[in-house]
Amino acid sequence: MKKWILAALIALLVLAPAVASGQVLIGMLLGDKVTSPTFHLGANVGANYTTLTGIDGAGGKWGFQLALFGEWKFAERWYLQPELVPFFYTGAHDVPTGTIGRVPPDEFAVETCTTSMNYFAVPIILKFAVAPQFHIGAGPQVGWVLKADNTYEAVPAGDIEVTTVQDIKDAVTSPDYGVAFHLEYKFKDHYLSPSVTGRYYYGLADVIKDNTGDEVRNSVFELLLSFPIGGDKDVKQE
Repeated sequence: MKKWILAALIALLVLAPAVASGQVLIGMLLGDKVTSPTFHLGANVGANYTTLTGIDGAGGKWGFQLALFGEWKFAERWYLQPELVPFFYTGAHDVPTGTIGRVPPDEFAVETCTTSMNYFAVPIILKFAVAPQFHIGAGPQVGWVLKADNTYEAVPAGDIEVTTVQDIKDAVTSPDYGVAFHLEYKFKDHYLSPSVTGRYYYGLADVIKDNTGDEVRNSVFELLLSFPIGGDKDVKQE
């Protein structure tokens, strides 16, 4: 577990400057076209910790996340934040074999199974400013599965450890849908301030297509850094 936490932190440190540089470039190209006193674009980068509820013994796994969002202030203290998330990872460790997808061949003595899924997700978050730097919110999220697989760690005949990957995309429900709960802190009391966000996605759809057993749902905790894109930093929010 520690190595996954370390990998997530390293990736966050590496990706954050790249996202910040990218938003500066977009800002130079688009300038005020993406920024007004009530609207701006931004980018999220972060890590998530995900599991599959409804599977006894399933453990959590780490993933990464990148997203583009727009923040629109449509009323006093109220905001709407739609997002495009091309890499929304879910899944779990220690999933019993045969839960999703085919059972491995009998000659494989499977020790562990890790289920991984990647969605193109679209959350739409309604936010309320409890204080100028502190926002809370919630909203629907829908995602279309792009890739799904099981990774088996097995010991076949001869006691040689092998890793086998099985494509399970056809066995996974798409689209997935649920509710995202949002907690955000802006570093400065400023319209274009970077922020840090904690978010929890509660899946409502059964992940397994045509499932005849207990429902299996996505459950994802996210930690995100947000960077504004473009515009004049002297612009004040209305």
